[in-house]
Amino acid sequence: GGFGRNAELVHRYAPQYDNAVFVCGDGNVGDGLAMARKLGADMRDMIYIKGTYGKHPVDTLNHHSCLAVYKGAIAVNENGKRFVDESVSYKLLGDAVMAQPYHTSFQIFDQPIFDSGDDRVRILDFSRRMEEGLIIKADTLQGLAQQIEVPYDALKTTVDRYNNCCDRGEDEEFGRKKLVHNHGELRRIETGPFYAYPSTAAVFGTYCGLRVDANLRVLDVFGDVIEGLYAAGEVIGGFHGGAYMTGSALGKAVVLGRVAARGAANN
Repeated sequence: GGFGRNAELVHRYAPQYDNAVFVCGDGNVGDGLAMARKLGADMRDMIYIKGTYGKHPVDTLNHHSCLAVYKGAIAVNENGKRFVDESVSYKLLGDAVMAQPYHTSFQIFDQPIFDSGDDRVRILDFSRRMEEGLIIKADTLQGLAQQIEVPYDALKTTVDRYNNCCDRGEDEEFGRKKLVHNHGELRRIETGPFYAYPSTAAVFGTYCGLRVDANLRVLDVFGDVIEGLYAAGEVIGGFHGGAYMTGSALGKAVVLGRVAARGAANN
């Protein structure tokens, strides 16, 4: 399969994710790639490794992200400053957080945003995260800053500036216009209690791997077919591009596995 559990390969191809949380399978160490390469197999898209934003840095129970930013929260680093347009893809948010000090951040929000959560959707189930002790709560913004050890003056300045952007409908600093992509109006963060969710990026899999043709025959570095060698699933590259559509990784494994097996059986 992939190589998310192989720190050496991750560092070689995507060193920016050295300190991400890896929640892919324990067996994803790149042994399939290694075996195929010994036969001269070519590889492609090797820089395409992305993390999903919203993973709690130390939580081992939940593999789902928490994305309060898509309900109106802002993301701040340990200095209390925003660093990204929070409405963009959670993959781009993952890239952004890995460039922050200690590769982590806090999603900051208030009571109305907390109340807008949806317990039917895991990434928006704020009440569950609160019950699990993962969300930090304080009556005041200053109290929240003290709990998460972020400079209060910096955090207050950040929140005040963001609230002014909400009033104007324009975020001059990072260009945020909506809650998520092109949907939802910006919300001020002003009504206590206030909340913080520690967030980093989690890598669930790799999008790169062996070069194959349309029949999933593995190709060598000259573009020629390596006879008798087929590949499917996470071990191949060229299917997802720079990021994958949610759920397509499992579909790829099932469908392409059948295609590869059929080709091998017929030859």
